[in-house]
Amino acid sequence: MKMKRSLLVLSSLLMIGMACSALGQSVINITFGNYTENFDSMGTGSSPTYPTGWAGWKINGSGSLANGTIVNSSTVPGFATSNGSNNTGTIFNFGLLSNSNRSLGSLASGTFIGAFGASFFNNSGITLTHEHVQIGFTIRQWRTGNSSTVNEVWTFGWKIGGILNDHISGNWTSLASFNLNEILTSTTSSSHVDGTASGNYTTVNLTTFTGLTWNAGETLHIRWADADDLGSDAGLAIDDFTMSVIPEPATWSLLVASLGLYAIWERRRKSRLNQKTSVPSRKDLI
Repeated sequence: MKMKRSLLVLSSLLMIGMACSALGQSVINITFGNYTENFDSMGTGSSPTYPTGWAGWKINGSGSLANGTIVNSSTVPGFATSNGSNNTGTIFNFGLLSNSNRSLGSLASGTFIGAFGASFFNNSGITLTHEHVQIGFTIRQWRTGNSSTVNEVWTFGWKIGGILNDHISGNWTSLASFNLNEILTSTTSSSHVDGTASGNYTTVNLTTFTGLTWNAGETLHIRWADADDLGSDAGLAIDDFTMSVIPEPATWSLLVASLGLYAIWERRRKSRLNQKTSVPSRKDLI
């Protein structure tokens, strides 16, 4: 039994390792339960790093950086820390100055249009579908655009296999329920705002991942793709991301029922045991 368990663990680790090797980057291991990411590990410094499994990359634009390149502190443009005052098109570690509460986002320009997202490895042992997977997150706006006639959208996409930093739109399946939609649509100041202030953020509660079929041992990639809109663009980001994975309803119901039956059996067993081991009273002995 111990050997079987060890072999199963080793097999899972090998599959995860092969997935990471194929991607050339880290992935997030998913079983059952909740995976959460608040992006605070990116820090407040000038050379931020992505959380494990997450990245931002270029998908289009006239700049010299090649499409599909993951943006980091060494690229031009680079992965930048900002409170929204920076209007350069790139991937951003957004947050108030020197505040540990961070969020991951982007701002587009003619030279740089980006996307950001993450990779997840299915180590649950079963095929995961919309019946099992939900995601939720907070959308924060850190910079306003200058056009009240353009409501900017970061398009959510997902795919199975391949690489996370895929810049070809046709390789991704869109799912509008997870899009990032500009919040301050009537503001035209083209300036930074506090993404943690009331009215500058909105929450997407845990929502069914419609259309998903994700086999055990496969890697799911998700992304939010920016677009270069008319005029100066807004800056949006995600925060407090959650992926919730539960067993299928039939399995979950069976598990709950089994636990209930076990609890009843255990109570009866203890009751019988107490009856057998109870000490007779003095009255009973006379």
